[in-house]
Amino acid sequence: MWAAGMLIAYAECLLEADINPSMHMFGSCIDIDPVAADMAFIQLSLLGIAAEVVTGNTLTMQYRRVRYTRFTT
Repeated sequence: MWAAGMLIAYAECLLEADINPSMHMFGSCIDIDPVAADMAFIQLSLLGIAAEVVTGNTLTMQYRRVRYTRFTT
């Protein structure tokens, strides 16, 4: 399973519709596992998808790390 797989799949759908996801998409993903969050951050960064990647627990709303991929407007 890919980290950030749903965001990447959505970006692919936008590309099929001739919409540039780098210009028209901002994603947000949260994972409790720091390795999975790192994998998501790397993949989204390499694909040029603007996103917020959070390492934390969605149930308790405790976040340990928040990172943003680089993106251009």
